[in-house]
Amino acid sequence: MKKTIKIFISILLLTFILSPKATFALEEQCLDTGCYYETVINYSNQTTAQTRSSLDTVSGTKTTTYRSSSGEALWSISVTGTFSFVGTSVTCSSSKLNITIYDSAWKTYSTNTSKSGNCAKATATIKEYFLGFETDSITKSISLYCSIDGNLY
Repeated sequence: MKKTIKIFISILLLTFILSPKATFALEEQCLDTGCYYETVINYSNQTTAQTRSSLDTVSGTKTTTYRSSSGEALWSISVTGTFSFVGTSVTCSSSKLNITIYDSAWKTYSTNTSKSGNCAKATATIKEYFLGFETDSITKSISLYCSIDGNLY
């Protein structure tokens, strides 16, 4: 199973490198419960490959979805970043956070968003409850970066 995941990740990374403007997905296996994270990056202001010289800003969203071992979405955290280009540097001009709860057993406990340099970052603590008692707590951070050539990663 781990070999299959490594092959899958390698193919996705190769696809991302060869076509950096495509939506990029990556699965990351959790060891203890069989649950896993699925991460997707979407470009907001471009759908085809463009050269960096034609852009003043690049916007995109990185979403990580927490899924059960059967593939059911339990919750997701998203960070949307807008990046501006000045000369030979890139700066994150805005960072927004969104939490989506798909399974009512999970509740958002705390959130934080920040921006620094070429990075938009979001952090959330999401807790699972059963009969009013906390049964699980996960703190997840995701960062969206932009390179000087306009690629999000």
